[in-house]
Amino acid sequence: MSSSYVSRHGAGALAALAALIAVLVAVPRDTASTQGPRAVVQNPVEAPRSIGDVPLPVPESRVVVLQSTPEELLASVIAARGRGDLAALARCSSTSVDRPALDQLDAARAERDFVDGDEIWKRIEAAAKARTLRVEQVQKAVQGKGDPIEATGSFVVPSAGPRSANPGLAELQVPIVRIRGAWFVRVSP
Repeated sequence: MSSSYVSRHGAGALAALAALIAVLVAVPRDTASTQGPRAVVQNPVEAPRSIGDVPLPVPESRVVVLQSTPEELLASVIAARGRGDLAALARCSSTSVDRPALDQLDAARAERDFVDGDEIWKRIEAAAKARTLRVEQVQKAVQGKGDPIEATGSFVVPSAGPRSANPGLAELQVPIVRIRGAWFVRVSP
């Protein structure tokens, strides 16, 4: 550089230019831009943050849930509701089939289906005590490949008659299914 450059721009500008060159020389070159695009690899262990934490396991009920007949299933549901046993209620649900262990989502589903629907289950319990509850079963004629459902049915509470305290109540049906010899209350996931 000539002395006229230094006199025109000052020594400060020359020092800044020298520092910039030193930084550019010291920084390693990124070879990724010369190799072309790469696939983005996400860490498979970390779940996306929008889903939330992995549900924690829930201990199994200490009481055995009986499900070989619809009547046993109904008795198990009524007893588990009386105890507030969400794990047993989760095992009465069709969503727990093939689940080796229960988690918080199973407990939340059981609460939704058996506790939050309290009026429905109170009607079913009252009909069972009054012996007006019907249990309907239909054996599936042909089971499709991969279809685990062997039979379907429902718990049916008859409509309230005109002499009832609630004459406007319609007939109530709660669907049930038999899968691998056990009966479950059919619920949505």
